[in-house]
Amino acid sequence: MTEDEQAGAEYRKQEEEKRGQKEKERREKQQQKGKDDADSFKVTEDYLLDFAHTKPARMLADLKTHPTRVALQEFVLGIGGGKSSGDYAKLLAGGGPAVLPSTKALQDAFTKYCAALEAQFKALEDQVQAMIDDLESAQGVLKHGGDEALAAAEMIYLVSDVLGGGGIR
Repeated sequence: MTEDEQAGAEYRKQEEEKRGQKEKERREKQQQKGKDDADSFKVTEDYLLDFAHTKPARMLADLKTHPTRVALQEFVLGIGGGKSSGDYAKLLAGGGPAVLPSTKALQDAFTKYCAALEAQFKALEDQVQAMIDDLESAQGVLKHGGDEALAAAEMIYLVSDVLGGGGIR
């Protein structure tokens, strides 16, 4: 190995060590920052009330009244909205059963699919409502706790319904 090659190799080695040291310092700094942030977290009753009464409630209202959801419910019930030329009570495929006999089977399968989808939307509504109830319950406990700090176990117990998907009692 020539002298220039040795100098180049030495330089690359030093640069690699510098990068490794900088990366190590960055990781240590990141870990320290995480420790500082993890020491405390404040959840006020106003925050819980605002969150519980605005965000999930707005989602719940949108979910119940969205035009696509309304159309889905109409397909399940077989009642067309009739508000525009595109509103139908059934899936119109192939000119009807008189022209294409499999049309009836397709309409029935589509209605069952819509009913299953509607059941999932209803389950989602129930979960969102349970989350709202859980947040209000946690707010009540925090309100009655005054300015006392809660232990981590108490806080986990308070929000376990929300974290677990709601409705766990």
